[in-house]
Amino acid sequence: QGLAACAAYAQTIGDTYGITVSLELPEALKQDYACQEEYQVSAIQDALEELEYVLSQFNENYYERVKRVTESRSFTISLVRSITAANGEPLPDGNGLQIWVAGDSYIVVPVGADTRSQLYHQLWHMTETYVLNRNAVLDTWDWLNPS
Repeated sequence: QGLAACAAYAQTIGDTYGITVSLELPEALKQDYACQEEYQVSAIQDALEELEYVLSQFNENYYERVKRVTESRSFTISLVRSITAANGEPLPDGNGLQIWVAGDSYIVVPVGADTRSQLYHQLWHMTETYVLNRNAVLDTWDWLNPS
């Protein structure tokens, strides 16, 4: 009942913001990454509340615009206990991950004390890509350097 309620809450959040909220590592990432799924209902509930708060801080339709501009077919946020590279090495960008695979966008964040900051951090990477895809200034950055 507890995990089913968490899954239903995740579905509701996803439906509200037009994304997918998962409590496991997406299949598309399993070749390159490994995770331990969170099983403690209270930790999942807290993380889902943090996620809902963070997502509510962005403009309406923000996630649909990001998907459109970055040409992502889907946008999935996964909440897990921990994530590493498939070989067990820690991730270079702290504890979370933001990546595109075959036209789909993924954010994976471990639940815990810094869930909120990790969500903001990984969403910033999404925003950064959104801005870079809408602006050609970095395409000519090297041209701006002195000879």
